[in-house]
Parts: sequence; structure tokens; C-alpha cells
Amino acid sequence: MTFGESKRKFEINKHLRQWHLGNNVLDEVSHIMYLGNKLCAYNSTCERSKDMAKRAYVYLGSLKSVGFHSLGLSPITNGVLWQRLCLPSMLFSCETWGNLPKKEYDIFEKTQRTVAKYIQGVAKRTHNEIVLGLLGWHTIQGQIDEHKLKFVGKLVNMPATCITKKIFTSEIYHCILSSDESKTITSDFVRVLKKYNLYKYLLSYLRGGTFPDKLPWKYIVKAQVHMFEEIQWKINLRNKDANRYLRIQPKLNTNIVYTHIKSNLSLRSKLMSIVYMLTIVEEDEIMMCSECNNVLTNSVDHYIMRCNKFIIMRNKLWNDILDSMNVHAEVRFLLKDDEDVLEILLGKECEEIKEPHVLLTRVGEFILDILNQLGLL
Repeated sequence: MTFGESKRKFEINKHLRQWHLGNNVLDEVSHIMYLGNKLCAYNSTCERSKDMAKRAYVYLGSLKSVGFHSLGLSPITNGVLWQRLCLPSMLFSCETWGNLPKKEYDIFEKTQRTVAKYIQGVAKRTHNEIVLGLLGWHTIQGQIDEHKLKFVGKLVNMPATCITKKIFTSEIYHCILSSDESKTITSDFVRVLKKYNLYKYLLSYLRGGTFPDKLPWKYIVKAQVHMFEEIQWKINLRNKDANRYLRIQPKLNTNIVYTHIKSNLSLRSKLMSIVYMLTIVEEDEIMMCSECNNVLTNSVDHYIMRCNKFIIMRNKLWNDILDSMNVHAEVRFLLKDDEDVLEILLGKECEEIKEPHVLLTRVGEFILDILNQLGLL
């Protein structure tokens, strides 16, 4: 292999060069597998990223028979299978990748979003942040950064006599003291440490030799990466006007609906109807309800809270909810505005609701009846 040439120049020059090992002529290749990674002669990692993404799809095909789809295992269980079996194969040795171009991160992000939509059975037009938020997943870039930070901890906590640690420490000093902004693995480690406000730990180690042990460092890294991912997730949701969803699920954790589905898989169809309403992308236009002929600007609010077609079913739902409360909780619940009540019905935490799984099951049954009558299921 000859590194550093453009793809076009490489194709021309490889026919002009000849390599020999003794009397044998060696073929010059453009790619080679080294330690599970594809190395490219013209310094491009795009093909490697595509190959790594394909690996994940290969694993997915073998998992379908065990229920890896929206009608099989619970979304949480499917998510665990993805993160423990498929994701490690896609991100193998990602600690050494350096800072990838955006188009390559997009390859991995698209793969994860496709899987997330597949195991949840949500519409293709659903906001990506909602799709990942329901499962509590970080972006692929965040997960790669987490692997890099943990790898830094392993290097620092190696014995002082280890040659690997000596090389790493030397490279870190060179990176910090040099004004050269090279794209080395070491400089990428420094970049990631600064990104998550963890650079101070590296400086502390270089000045006095102190650095958190393996387990404390793992917790520190997970906390910082999660905080960063959650902030970016909220910003993206606000930019896409998904404020109702953000009020219902204000944290980047597994949605409460999925927690109940995992504990009782027989309630899947009822509870997934709530998820269907949560993930609807509202259009910025005024429409007429085909059931009651009234104007509607928000379909979720209209069908659950206002449509006259479902008034009998709705009244029964209110009676069931109020019968489960004491007098004081009932008064506080009735004082809430319509939007707040709607968000509670879709899973928002409410102190008046003592058994949220019972409420969600009843609401899911109500919404499922609505969707069936509308012909949406």
C-alpha cells in the first residue's frame, strides 16, 4: 500500500510502480483489513464507516427471528439487544478513529435512527429527537466520545512502567506544549476532554499524578456525556417546536410507557397507542374534523379532549380517573387547564396520580378505540 495520494492519482500511479519481494512481484492494493479496521490508501475513512454500519444490519437480520421488531419484544428489550449485540460491532475500535467528518457521523446516526424507528413502529417522519428520546438513547457521536474518554482513563491508569503509558504521556505533553494543530489521536483525546469539561482531570494528572480510578472515572464520564447529550437533545426539540413532548418527557430517559410495556407485554397495543399520539407531527394548517365537522388545528388535542364523536367514551374515562382519586386530589386535578390534563394523559408525571400504570392503561384503551374508529390502525 502507498498512503497519501488522492484516489485518482493512486489509480494512475499503481500501474507505474512495481514492488518486489525477492523474485516475487507484489500487487499494490487500495484497502486492507488491519485489526478489524479497513485502512484506505488515499486516507479516506468513508468506506470504513459504511462497512461498519453494514455490520450492524447483518446482526439485525439474525435477530428478527427472536422478536427484534415492533410487534415482537418490548422496545426496551429490543433496545438492549441493539446496544449490546449490534452497536459494539458497528463501533468496534472507535476509540482510535479520530474526529470523523460530519458525513460519516451521519452514516452511523442514520443507521441508529432507522433501527429506533423499526423497533418502535413509529412513522418515518417522526422527529429524530423524539425517536431517540423515547428509548433514552444518546447520539452515536456521543457514544463514540464516551468510548474515547473511557479509553483515556485506561491509558492514564496503566502502570508507570508500561511502555504504552510512557508513549501516551509523551504524546500528551507534545500535544499541549506544541502549537501545531495536528489531527492525531492524542489531539482528538484532548478535544473530547475539553468538549465535556473533563480536561481539568488530565491537567491535574500531568501536574501531580492524580487521576480518578477506573470505576469513578467511568461514572464521571457517563454523567458528563449524558448531561451534554440531554442539553443538545432539548435544544433540538425546542427548535422543532416539540414543546408538548418535552413537557411530557423532560429528561433523556426511557419513556414511562415503555417501562410499563416491558413489565406487561400484553398491554402493548393499548400503551403503544399513547406513543402514536406522542409522535404525531402536526401540520401548520387548519383542517375540518371528518367525525364532528368542527375546525381543528391540533389533531391530538382535538380527538382526545374535544371531538363530539367520542364524548361518551371520554366521559367514562373522566369518571374512571376521578373515581381513583381522593377528594383533595380530584379538586386539584379539575383545576388544571386542558393542555396540562392532555399531557398527563400522555404520560406526564402528576402527583395526583398514585398509580400511573393504571391511568396509562385506561388512557391507552381509550385512544386505541379512537384510532380504530378513525381507521388509523
